[in-house]
Amino acid sequence: MKIVFHKTKFPLAPGGNIYHWKKADTDFEVAKNGKYLIGIIASAKNATQNNSTDDDDLRLVLDGYEFGKYEVYEEKISWKGLGTAASWDGASLKGGTKIIYFFVELKRGEHTLKFYADKTPALKEIKIWQMRKGELFKIKNVKPDENINTDKKGAPWLSFVFFGVKPKDFKISSICEAAAKNKTDGDNVKAVVNGGIIQSEKAPTSRKYKNFYFSGDLDKGEKEELGLSPNKFLDVENSVELWYDQSPRVWVSFKLFDGDNSFLEDLEDFNDKKESIKSTLRFVIWASKIFKPKMENTRRFLAHSIQDNPTDLNLDNSDRIVKKIKADNAYNKIKEIVIQEIRKGSMEAEVNVEGVVVFETGDLFAALHGLKTLSFVAKKITEKELDVEMVLFDVYDFEYQSYLDAFTDNSPYEVENMAEDLLFTCLNNLADKGEDYDAVKNFDIRITIKDLITIY
Repeated sequence: MKIVFHKTKFPLAPGGNIYHWKKADTDFEVAKNGKYLIGIIASAKNATQNNSTDDDDLRLVLDGYEFGKYEVYEEKISWKGLGTAASWDGASLKGGTKIIYFFVELKRGEHTLKFYADKTPALKEIKIWQMRKGELFKIKNVKPDENINTDKKGAPWLSFVFFGVKPKDFKISSICEAAAKNKTDGDNVKAVVNGGIIQSEKAPTSRKYKNFYFSGDLDKGEKEELGLSPNKFLDVENSVELWYDQSPRVWVSFKLFDGDNSFLEDLEDFNDKKESIKSTLRFVIWASKIFKPKMENTRRFLAHSIQDNPTDLNLDNSDRIVKKIKADNAYNKIKEIVIQEIRKGSMEAEVNVEGVVVFETGDLFAALHGLKTLSFVAKKITEKELDVEMVLFDVYDFEYQSYLDAFTDNSPYEVENMAEDLLFTCLNNLADKGEDYDAVKNFDIRITIKDLITIY
């Protein structure tokens, strides 16, 4: 492999809640089309080490593509590309270092690495290599630089992420020593492929060993091997992540399937469609100010969703949307649910209201789509009057709607005629397609409403 880029000096992360770490963004250039390896070393602390309730997180975006967005671990919850093989998760790393190798196809020219962080992770090194056709990638006899005090899950160590390319002849070998005298824990290595843990072949039902494919207590210091067949890998993005416990030694080797760079055209087409959808939605937002001025919250949330990295929205009682909610018929249902819980003796509760509370006015229906949960805290003012603080929770997302619905009289929102109903359906389905092309991004919405409720 030929190194084409190297960077080691990065600014300190400024801190904050899921933000674009702009000063860490890195531009680089490659001389020709082909397969490249991007190696990135970073570390992240957990909440205790931060003296906080929040851990460090870091994730990468390459030329607009967000790695790990849809990966879900068996043992963990992945959210917004965090907590995946392609990211650095402080809750698991506990201050330790993780190396991620990204194998990608790139076109000749300039490219950009963007970083998104939570709290204050540390970025240490970026190296980029050009790979030769048929070249064997290998790591020989490496041990973790640190010995983090891990729990039964272990700690992330090495990740191999593939975007637009697929590995073949993938082999992982390890030597794990048994627990030393007067110790209860030997070396262990866990292998995770696309979020799925490769179970131990020697103790598949053991609570202690089943999630460690390599285990010193079982392997007794003998070198063992794991081979991954090509059918374990998907079409677009794949990952293999190794977690460690104590001080195992590891060997990794594989090649990449030869390709004709057709994936570069697919990616270019993907990005073109992404930008086309964004442009259309921007026009819709602009046009609705003239033709549908009352759809203010629909515009606000849609504009928020087409940002590069939209934050969750926490709207308080003074927000303009609250007045609209209180004027909607669905608000009576919300109060009814709260009153029912209070009559049961609950002055504080969270209720699943999905499909139960649906707003009727066009702006609220299009903006909120239907609530997920309703939580509240109530305080007695008099025997029958209560001061209530409610939190309405929704996830901003879209689901495909049949165009036939536009020709029925069962539309859940108020529209003037069938043509307008059809327009709503078209825009909804465009936004739904925008999610597939990463043009429209999901986020959480929490709306706090304070009210005086009378119980008769």
